[in-house]
Amino acid sequence: MNYGIFHEASRTWHGPVDRVLDKTSEWRTYRFAHIPPPYGGTWKLYVQLNGWGNFGDGISVSIAEISRKPSRR
Repeated sequence: MNYGIFHEASRTWHGPVDRVLDKTSEWRTYRFAHIPPPYGGTWKLYVQLNGWGNFGDGISVSIAEISRKPSRR
């Protein structure tokens, strides 16, 4: 899986961050820390799932929640 953030005003991509998903039937929480440059505007989160590593085996992936919170600087 890859994920990252896009800043519209500057047309700048932050990422991608590559993450290998754990093989489990349980829910997992994955975190992505992003400290943006000191300018405002609209940001977009993208998530991309790549299936090339599962060698033809079917999988199910659900995204139940995406949250954000301010970082402590």
